[in-house]
Amino acid sequence: MERYYERLDFSFSNDDLEKIKEMYFLYIKSCFENIEDDKYLEKYVILPKGRDDFKNSILEDLYLLKEFFDRKYEIFTLDNIKIIVDKIKENLIFEDIEDTETFLKNEEKRLYYLERLFNDFENTLNDTAKLDLSSFAYDVYKNTLIYFLENTDKFILEQVAKFIDIINEKFLPYLSQLDKIVICDPEYLDYVAGGSCFAYYIDGDVFIPSEVEDKYKDFFIETIYHEFGHFVYYLIPAYMQIEWTKEYSKWLEKDYKFTREPDEEMDLYELFADCFAICYSPLQESLKSPEKEVIEFFKKLMKKVVF
Repeated sequence: MERYYERLDFSFSNDDLEKIKEMYFLYIKSCFENIEDDKYLEKYVILPKGRDDFKNSILEDLYLLKEFFDRKYEIFTLDNIKIIVDKIKENLIFEDIEDTETFLKNEEKRLYYLERLFNDFENTLNDTAKLDLSSFAYDVYKNTLIYFLENTDKFILEQVAKFIDIINEKFLPYLSQLDKIVICDPEYLDYVAGGSCFAYYIDGDVFIPSEVEDKYKDFFIETIYHEFGHFVYYLIPAYMQIEWTKEYSKWLEKDYKFTREPDEEMDLYELFADCFAICYSPLQESLKSPEKEVIEFFKKLMKKVVF
């Protein structure tokens, strides 16, 4: 079976956006209040070379803001959002401030402009990245809420039901942590999570495409279990995560073969999720297994998950 791999970015969430928004307006507000300060440029504009030099200062916020807008989110590539993001980035860092007098005269305009840009960014992002679920059909299967389009492929509905059956039997309390499963247009997933995404977990919701091409059906099945494996990893007790990390280090020293080719991305999180798919998905026999010791340790670890 031809294999495809992807790593989803789980860090973009409504909670993160709220933190960025709070930081953004704190920076702008503080700038407005101190624009007459003789050391304004030093305190509010010029980033030092090392972060230790401005820890816990307003420049820390500026650094983190720049870092956020420099991230490679798929949604940042959409034309209507990219234009705003590019303008924000241009106004967060200043390459030429030799003429400080002129710069300070224009500073107030820049701050008002930044404030407007961020409002545009937030509004455009919200309009783009939210689904109107009022137009979706819905059902509750074994206490799991499922929203779906009327034209959803029967194959998708069958696999989601099978997924719930398996997880409901073995990991019911973890399944109950999910708010809902949303089966939506593949194009929506393309721009919020990346091209050819088959399962996107965020803020307790799971987004799944309403259809997949025949050649990707096995990968779709593998992916929904693989991504739930990531979800499980962050829910298991800390001591189990520590045990997995320690063993992973030992396996690296022993040069063990894992679930992917040497040139493919692999770390302890991906290995855990791969092992989860191997042990619990209907495709167990066709997935590439790691060294026997690895899969046996994973199974032993999962037996400790007592409900």
